[in-house]
Amino acid sequence: AGLRARGIGRRGWAIVLTIALGLAPAWIVADLLKVVFQRPRPFTVIPGADVLIATPTTFSFPSGDTAGAFGAAVALGHALPRLRWPAIVIASGIALARIAIGVHYPGDIAAGAAIGIAFGSVAPFAVAELLRRLPWTIYVVPHTHWDREWYSRFETYRARLVRMVGKLLDLMERDERFTQFTFDGHTIWAEDHLAIRPEDRPRIERLVRSDRLLVGPWYVLADYLLVSGESILRNFQEGLRVSGELGRAMRVCYVADPFGHPAQMPQIVRGFGYTTYVFARGVGDEGEELGSAFQWEAPSGDRIVASHQVAHYDNALALVGEGDEPPDRLRRRVRRILPPLLRVTVPYAQSDSLLFMVGSDHTEPYERLPEAVDAIRAAQPASSARIAGLEAFAASLRTPPGVLSGEMVAGKYRPILRGVNSTRVWIKQANVECERLLLERCEPLDALTGGTARERIRSLWRTLLENHPHDSICGCGIDDVHDLDMPPRFERVRTEGAAIVGELAARLAGSGDRIVVWSALPWDRRAVVEVDGRPTLVRCEGLGVAPASAVAGGGVRSPADGVVENGRLRVEVAPDGTFAVTDLASGDRWERQNVLVDDGDRGDEYTYSYAG
Repeated sequence: AGLRARGIGRRGWAIVLTIALGLAPAWIVADLLKVVFQRPRPFTVIPGADVLIATPTTFSFPSGDTAGAFGAAVALGHALPRLRWPAIVIASGIALARIAIGVHYPGDIAAGAAIGIAFGSVAPFAVAELLRRLPWTIYVVPHTHWDREWYSRFETYRARLVRMVGKLLDLMERDERFTQFTFDGHTIWAEDHLAIRPEDRPRIERLVRSDRLLVGPWYVLADYLLVSGESILRNFQEGLRVSGELGRAMRVCYVADPFGHPAQMPQIVRGFGYTTYVFARGVGDEGEELGSAFQWEAPSGDRIVASHQVAHYDNALALVGEGDEPPDRLRRRVRRILPPLLRVTVPYAQSDSLLFMVGSDHTEPYERLPEAVDAIRAAQPASSARIAGLEAFAASLRTPPGVLSGEMVAGKYRPILRGVNSTRVWIKQANVECERLLLERCEPLDALTGGTARERIRSLWRTLLENHPHDSICGCGIDDVHDLDMPPRFERVRTEGAAIVGELAARLAGSGDRIVVWSALPWDRRAVVEVDGRPTLVRCEGLGVAPASAVAGGGVRSPADGVVENGRLRVEVAPDGTFAVTDLASGDRWERQNVLVDDGDRGDEYTYSYAG
């Protein structure tokens, strides 16, 4: 990922203050200790010692320059990790130079370095304590993160979902102070609930249309690195469609917990008219410089404002207490947890707006949240706090100065868990097979034959999307989820998709018994297809059908055992199953292809751990 900035921003000033508090107090304390210890300088007690600078008039122990240098370096390393080691090297050079020019003993610089390291380490916490006392606008967002299937099967979670949604609807209709609730950025939960309780549709629609229940814009919360780009588009489209049927979609692109974000996501989000992206995982050391808000740029140049939940999507879950908690105890509890909560969030803020996310995995709404918000106002009178949704928070964000380009797959603040790429590989293979069936066969054939199968294909897309939530496609749920719930969805797409292909291909080919080939590309090309049970190179006409006539393919031959070449490439297969490929035109050669490594793994579904 690329990182650049225009202007310093609020986080920049916090970094400047951090460095200043690492440097100045360390230097001052070192100079005060000089008066206490009154150790003479080396050049005053060592005969013939030369001083290469103007003669200092202060005492020797400890070194103030070293204390200040290490204080600034350590503080800078905390704030900007990419500069940590260059800063330490410079500080060490300053310390050694104080010995070389004859004004300090080695013990002086050792003590100065210790003082500087101590103050540099404390500086970030001091800055957080200072910043938390400033006025802030606190957006308290009640929400839930609803995994459709994970450590329980879908129907088990749906039973919990029906109870939770019933409680939420009752609460929001009963208590006008509970002004908004964010339902995890997706919409399939509503379909799952209404399949059991269809009578709740008018209640949900009223809350959505009155801007109190925020739904969408996604259909499911997918892992966006394990599905195709087109699947991401269909996910967004279907989510907007379902949201529209309920009232409207939330105007913030919220992705609670995917294990990384593709570089093209800003382009996709902008394409759907969205400008703000709220997320929790994926940022590395650059987050210390960017703060909690930055501009995320796609390779296309499209930009959106990205809001990073540095302390995750449950950063304010501690506001939740027991339902029968006495009011005075609730106020004391909020007063106790508020300072550490602020210390974690305020140093990264790029504006005076703070996001307090009150919810976590499968949590129900906290009925006494309005009381907790009142307690925040009492404990932090300089700040304002209110129950809100992500739209209100996003509207308060100014365009931040920092710009990040490229995908986000780092894990400084939360593990990125990319070991799931190879967990239960059959899921990834089945998904690609289904995506290609829909994208490369069903939809092109439907377009060429008049679009009569559009709704049938959309239904198959919806079924496939049910296997795209991150815990499903990643393969990190319990065995029953992946062995019992997911395969029937893949099988439906395969079976019905193949039937659609057969129907549409027959319609496109027309009557007759001659074999024809079809192409959805707008230009003539050659392709290998199966004719009479054998792979055959044929010519395909653009946007239509043509007789399946074999064409010359460049003379494939086998000049030696285990060797195949066609005039362009040479493939040499070894006895162990590996092979080498040589480009006959350029001479480039790629060795040891098709190597499979099979060894033990004592990790879990998320993380590989070698068991040698």
